[in-house]
Amino acid sequence: MTYSTESQPETKKSISFESAETDSSSTGLLEKFNNTEALEDDLRFIRQPPPRYSPRWLMVHICVLLLYTCILVGALFKVWSLPEQKLLPSHDNALDMLYSPMRDAVRYEVKTLHNSVNATSKYKGPPTPEVDKAWRAVFDYGELRINDEDLKHMNRTSVKLADGSGQYVGSPDASNTSQAVFQTNSNIERNQTYHQLHCLWYIFRNVHPEFYTVEPTNVPVIDHLDHCIDSLRNFIQCHATTSVQTYSWLPDLHIPWANFEVDNICVDWDYYTNWVTQHSIQDIYDPHIFVHPTMGPSFPDGKPTTGTKGHDHGIGGA
Repeated sequence: MTYSTESQPETKKSISFESAETDSSSTGLLEKFNNTEALEDDLRFIRQPPPRYSPRWLMVHICVLLLYTCILVGALFKVWSLPEQKLLPSHDNALDMLYSPMRDAVRYEVKTLHNSVNATSKYKGPPTPEVDKAWRAVFDYGELRINDEDLKHMNRTSVKLADGSGQYVGSPDASNTSQAVFQTNSNIERNQTYHQLHCLWYIFRNVHPEFYTVEPTNVPVIDHLDHCIDSLRNFIQCHATTSVQTYSWLPDLHIPWANFEVDNICVDWDYYTNWVTQHSIQDIYDPHIFVHPTMGPSFPDGKPTTGTKGHDHGIGGA
């Protein structure tokens, strides 16, 4: 009985405490619901929509997406175009090393060069009218019109044309271009030549004196030949290729024999010469094109003058 009497007040106190706590919570909740402003704040927080980007930021994201898309499409287009045009990045980058107004004239292609001893070519063999015509056709391209800005980029100067165009004369060659004038059936035939090809043909004509009469120049023939041979050596070494020549056994030869059918990376010659033709001076013998500062027109009669004969490394020289 004593135990029970002592525990009852503790139980009542516990119940009394929990009841008081519950009443306090209920009272606070009722007060909160009675507070309209607090209730609206809670509801506003619950109904608040998720954060949205402003129209300006949306446009920025769209522009960035379009930029990346264009870059990807451009890269894919370049990759897809490589097999068709057969361009190699290393060669394309090499053109960036030296400025030239003729950059757009160059397009590369992979080409098999048929250089075997017995291979036929319209440029080979004993000279005939047909072989001579083929060689002359190679040189049928003119001197170029060069703009002042191009010369500044090249850090070069040149002869200014006297036709009022403000342009200058240049030549489509790594070193220089000469023009050869040939007497054919009493008619002057003008051929504009690239220097290296001019040298090759000069050697060809000297090898076949039975067909060609090589006109004397301001340089002795032996010195001219020496100049051409060394010029070709320089050109070949400057344009060394990565093509590899292979060998095979011949039934009647005890040493390996070279296979001259080699694939090379070549300039598309038709594309190149078409560009040169479009940018050439149409008539170099026009008296209003080349006018010497003190001596007057280079070609006052519209044809090669006697003073140019024998100077085959100048424009219009023989």
